[in-house]
Amino acid sequence: QNIMPSLSEAQRKALELAIENNYYSFPRKTDLQKLAKAANVRVATFREHLRKAENKLMPAMSKKISNPEEF
Repeated sequence: QNIMPSLSEAQRKALELAIENNYYSFPRKTDLQKLAKAANVRVATFREHLRKAENKLMPAMSKKISNPEEF
């Protein structure tokens, strides 16, 4: 099941930029301010796009983890 099409273009770009720049690494290798600057948007705008993308993806990921045979 492909869940990426449910993301808006801005959400997809924010998520890709975060992943490419190791935002999800521990410890984080970047922060929202740097990502927003790279995306040429305000921090609040970038944060909103990224959070909306995460909120769309997490339920699907949770289902996949709980029921991998369904995918």
